[in-house]
Amino acid sequence: GVDGDIDDLNEGLKELLKRKHSIIEEKRVISLRLSEITSELLGKDDVTEIAELENRRNEIEREIRQADQELGSIRTQRENWVKQKTDYERVLIHLSDKAKKADIAKQRFQYCEEAKNVLSEIYNILIEEVRKNVAERINGVLQRVTGNDFHVELTSDFRLRTLQQIGE
Repeated sequence: GVDGDIDDLNEGLKELLKRKHSIIEEKRVISLRLSEITSELLGKDDVTEIAELENRRNEIEREIRQADQELGSIRTQRENWVKQKTDYERVLIHLSDKAKKADIAKQRFQYCEEAKNVLSEIYNILIEEVRKNVAERINGVLQRVTGNDFHVELTSDFRLRTLQQIGE
């Protein structure tokens, strides 16, 4: 019923909050690396090495900006989900008040159920896309820093696994 839909929306909001914290942590790690590179720059005399570190620092700054954009997107999604949850709660109250109009209530419920399913599918697609993009970016940075022997996998629950290819 609508109570279940509200529970599903609450779960979706919890997932968005987890993703937000994940991106904030990713941004923190990238910022830390940026500070390390800046410190490295201060101790270098080789112009080529300084230029390379500066390029890496610029790339990390770009990734920080992208993480900020993703956080903004997640905030917008969260606001939309909160609004949707409020709409579901209003539907629930309305259904309670209008129990004698069961056919209309049933039709509204079906619309809400369809909306929930669509939102759930969109949410899953967005989470998978974000997971894939983050893994690709991390792999790109990792390969630039360590070479091609290492790569990462980002699991469906956003756990990061670092793998190293040894031989075949």
